[in-house]
Amino acid sequence: MRRLAKTREASKRENRQQEARLSRHDSRCVQPEPAAAIVAPLGQAGRLSSAFDLDAAVSRCFGNHGMFQEMARHLCDEVDPLLEQMRTARGAGNAKKLADAAHRLQGTVLYLAAAPAEEAARCVETLGRAGDLSAASAAVERLAGELARLKAALRDYCPPAD
Repeated sequence: MRRLAKTREASKRENRQQEARLSRHDSRCVQPEPAAAIVAPLGQAGRLSSAFDLDAAVSRCFGNHGMFQEMARHLCDEVDPLLEQMRTARGAGNAKKLADAAHRLQGTVLYLAAAPAEEAARCVETLGRAGDLSAASAAVERLAGELARLKAALRDYCPPAD
């Protein structure tokens, strides 16, 4: 019985923390990097390698390098359609669809240990869940920049499509 009470209390605490995150919007969610800051460094190995952590990504894929490659391929295949869904949802004023697309993408970048892209996807999702579409355009474009960096960094790890 105590364990159930502790679980309920932990769940309530997590809900309160989530509500607090949704009620305030971190300025990092809506401050996109200038396009030059995103595009110019793509040729710099140091900037690219910070897009994801290979060791952590393989570990999150249960130590299976093949699974990591499949996750990388999945990301490369789904990025453009999901970004388009987010932009369309934003334009249509559909905050739920915006949040759902960001959440779907966030799951993939978590497996790839891509902290910058994960943070950007979380920001878009948070804005969508809060119904704050006024800041969503900038947040989606920030996410698009992080995903471009990530795709460039993953290029060598993506197996050819079947």
